[in-house]
Amino acid sequence: MKKLSPSHSWSFTQQANIHCVNCADTYAQPSHPTLPIHVHASWLFHLCYLYFYERILRKLIGDDSFVLPFWNWDSPDGMIIPPAFADPSLTLYNSLRNKLLQPPNITDLDSNGTEAMLTFDGYIAHNYWVMYCNIVSGARTAKLFYGSPYWPGTGLSSAQAPWRAARTMRSTCGSTVTSLVSWLTREWGSGVGGL
Repeated sequence: MKKLSPSHSWSFTQQANIHCVNCADTYAQPSHPTLPIHVHASWLFHLCYLYFYERILRKLIGDDSFVLPFWNWDSPDGMIIPPAFADPSLTLYNSLRNKLLQPPNITDLDSNGTEAMLTFDGYIAHNYWVMYCNIVSGARTAKLFYGSPYWPGTGLSSAQAPWRAARTMRSTCGSTVTSLVSWLTREWGSGVGGL
């Protein structure tokens, strides 16, 4: 993918652009030209994006069974931060990442970077509680699970915006894991770049 011309629709550059264009307020809503279309915070956007990204990779490598590796952080063995995040030879490594968020530590699915360290079993129990609250008990309706509809005329500051409305699919667990591996450094919350 990286060897393709940047102008090729399957190139890494074009795929990155598809992701970025949806989080950079690039396009205006057709009937509301002063409001951007902003779907990046949607879990559905990411699900569709990864689906097509994986299909392109399958075509490029000639393997219809290829699947992207993923971090199964919702099982006890998967709650341990993967070793790849501590390997300086890999692009996942970040020398400025908070040392509490480095392997072999366990992922705290609702971490704010300041709480006391729990035992391994304590984190497992806590993470299951967080997932239950976010995905089962906290998502008893479609709106709570998916978030609010994204209506024309909805702006970033509106309480109706889908990323501000109650939604559990990407509220705590997914957002925490994304933050832990991509942005957080020694000083909690100071970003140094994404994956």
